[in-house]
Amino acid sequence: MSAEFKIGRWLVSPAESILTLGDATRPIEPKAMELLVILAEAKGELVTRADLMELLWDGRYVTDYALNNLVASLRKHLAADQETDEYIKTRPKKGYQLCVSVERLSKTNSTSSEHVKRRGDRRQKKKLPWFFWFSGIGVFSLLLVLGTYWLSSQNLTQEPRADQSIAVLPFDVFDDEEEIGFFADGLAEEIIHQLTVLPELSVVSRTSSFSFRGKQQAITEIARQLQVGYLLEGSIRREGSVFRITLQLIKGADGSHVWSKVFSAENDEVFMLQELISNDVARSIDTDFVALSPSQVRIHPNSGQAYMHLLKGRGLNAKATAESYQLALSEFGMATQLEPDYAIAYVDTAINYLLLYQHRKLPLELASQKAQDAIDTALRLQPELAEAQAAMGLLHVYNQRPQEAEKWFKSALEINPDMYVAQINYGYLFFSQYRKAEALPHYLKALEIHPLSAVANWGVGNIYIGLGRFDDAWRQYIRCTGLLPDYMPCAMGLAYVQRLMGQDEKAQQSIAKVLEKASPTDYYAQMANGFHLLWAQQYELSEDLLNGMFKQYQYDLEAIQTLTLAKLHNDKIAQWRSVLEEGMKRYPENFYISMSAALAAYYESDCQSALAIYTRVLKKHPYLHSDFDQMANGMSNAANMATCYLILEDVENAQQMIAKLKQDLADYSLQKKYVPGIALIKAKLSMLEGKEAESIALISELKNKNWPMLWLINNDPLFIDKTGLTIGN
Repeated sequence: MSAEFKIGRWLVSPAESILTLGDATRPIEPKAMELLVILAEAKGELVTRADLMELLWDGRYVTDYALNNLVASLRKHLAADQETDEYIKTRPKKGYQLCVSVERLSKTNSTSSEHVKRRGDRRQKKKLPWFFWFSGIGVFSLLLVLGTYWLSSQNLTQEPRADQSIAVLPFDVFDDEEEIGFFADGLAEEIIHQLTVLPELSVVSRTSSFSFRGKQQAITEIARQLQVGYLLEGSIRREGSVFRITLQLIKGADGSHVWSKVFSAENDEVFMLQELISNDVARSIDTDFVALSPSQVRIHPNSGQAYMHLLKGRGLNAKATAESYQLALSEFGMATQLEPDYAIAYVDTAINYLLLYQHRKLPLELASQKAQDAIDTALRLQPELAEAQAAMGLLHVYNQRPQEAEKWFKSALEINPDMYVAQINYGYLFFSQYRKAEALPHYLKALEIHPLSAVANWGVGNIYIGLGRFDDAWRQYIRCTGLLPDYMPCAMGLAYVQRLMGQDEKAQQSIAKVLEKASPTDYYAQMANGFHLLWAQQYELSEDLLNGMFKQYQYDLEAIQTLTLAKLHNDKIAQWRSVLEEGMKRYPENFYISMSAALAAYYESDCQSALAIYTRVLKKHPYLHSDFDQMANGMSNAANMATCYLILEDVENAQQMIAKLKQDLADYSLQKKYVPGIALIKAKLSMLEGKEAESIALISELKNKNWPMLWLINNDPLFIDKTGLTIGN
């Protein structure tokens, strides 16, 4: 722990960022503590403004206002000692100096400014002011801190002990003001964030712990359901300009209190509470814990008003609608207007622009530019901000730059392996490329962090489908719809699995429930309905619905393959193919468009064009050969390519594709469920191998089961003309 010292009558505790005068204790902002330590180490000598800017902000550009504001804040705290006239003297246009005596209280450390030195770790190559080398901070002690920091960073992924786990429950609010509710939830979220960066602790997500809001359950039962050793609960009230937070740290096993404490802060100091509370919690659970290092502290500006705007924006985000995202943007904008150096607020701004694109309320180009500007600002202000790095990764995902995205996600997870947003979006990077086996560990980790995460629960089920694990997918969606009955994507996922497994009546019931609850303009509900209308043999309705979506979203429509199938059935594939080919020219990297164009060319028996597209796309995305999701819909890229190679009398390549298809189907046999689409692919394989009778038997079974997509064989070149298409076993 950093050594305590006295300035004037104040006792200074740098590690805890606390000032004590008699019985009064004042938490101060960590950066204000850094300023105080720097001035104390100078022992009354002048510290220039330039040196302070360099040391406090790592050489990053900030306005003069930031330093002026910080000095004013520190003076305000010290002024509580009414017996001392002046603690800090201003030397106009030069800098500042401490006007009172400094007394060290311990010699257990070579320095009392570990708080400052740890921030100095990231700038050790820069020239430090002369007074640092003559006040007990030498090269050896700096290297010692660097070594300690490096060792701790290498252990970020170590597994916490089972008893070192905690959930932060939503705080009770004794006030009718909406703003206080936002503050209560926001503070809980900030405490959760601060605790997740500690490798010694396993922290349950806000989503999961907040699910117990308003429920009358025993503490021990909540701990059992969340599988945690400790719970933090409490209440918040505001008395004039002071927030009072009463908290209890409770053992989950028996409900006994570890401690009960009251934390107080004025409006413009509330952003300091998260670190103070997190330190107390961590020390109580892990006796070896000292304090959060500066690199682990989420920096908030010296403005309670800006902080409150940030929390209100996050409260609006929790509603998860396009309208609430738009309102939240205004709150984040006010936060950065009040405090232009507010890095995390710029990150939230960027994420909201991307969310508005995801809900198709902004075009990708505009959302990307807005998000890029905000992330660039955040990284300029705070280069090691993991949230900013994760946001940059997501931006690259949306703009189909997977290598850049992966680099940023890895960097963010090195800083904080338990960052949910980085894990889920890193998984989405692989998911969006059909690399579902690589996506699964990240989604499962995200689910571990957020057991009630809607996106993670849905994503795990969807990945299981893509891996051919239909039993697992069905169980996951049943679990998800039970946990999150109002979350429509899981209900859509359940309907989809039921369709693929031939449970058409159940699927129809499931999608009907979705459409009852979803908005008529909901993008994903519309896509799901278009797919189910196709499978319900309402082909014209399916095409009309998806055509309308295509007019609105153009080539950004994710259901473009479903629309291709509707066009195929309705004998409009030739005209639609020209639209897809135009899309390929405009968006050559979008493989959804290209693979739909290849499918259209195949069903028109234009094998040369189909193979050219397949070869180009699969060279870059080889995992598309064996996506079980597509096979379960009765389509296989490998089967189509094998057919075309045979038509063009390229037997060698045909045999390679047939071998690939056999291996794909063998992999699927790990879970034996009758899936009609897979049965059709097996029929195609039998026909390709010259086993015509076996192929016909498989198709007859499909007819007996009234599989609604059986019409696909009427357009398939493999079944239209079998002459010359078979090869030996």
